[in-house]
Amino acid sequence: VGRAILAYWKDADLLSHLEEHGLPRFTETSITDLDAFRRMLGDVRRLGYAVSLEEYYGGINAVASPVFEPRKPPQMVVASLGLASVLTADRIPEVARHVRQTAMKMTAELGGEWLGGGDQPHGSATRPDQPRECLPPRPRDPE
Repeated sequence: VGRAILAYWKDADLLSHLEEHGLPRFTETSITDLDAFRRMLGDVRRLGYAVSLEEYYGGINAVASPVFEPRKPPQMVVASLGLASVLTADRIPEVARHVRQTAMKMTAELGGEWLGGGDQPHGSATRPDQPRECLPPRPRDPE
């Protein structure tokens, strides 16, 4: 579900993050190719949600949509995880619609602007295929 956040990072910050952490293979379906990963992030921005089909943990599928707060990059998502036998690829569009609508509602209630693609709220001039210029959240200082 982190890709719903990473999709809105600046390119340089994303590349720096990936250089440090890589694209590890958790399962046979994990995306480990940088070009494929970047195309997938473009899909996230266009659709307004991210999908994982057994990419992190075998037998578990997920859909996540970013929540936008004022003047911040996405730091939260609304997500639905389920058994792959229940949250099937065929059900993803239906579940994604609900997840995205909930994320849009949370964004509005937090005073943010929806930049997540998909069904744009009225008055939004943001193009969903363009990455939002955001900085990744700073790591917390150890206490």
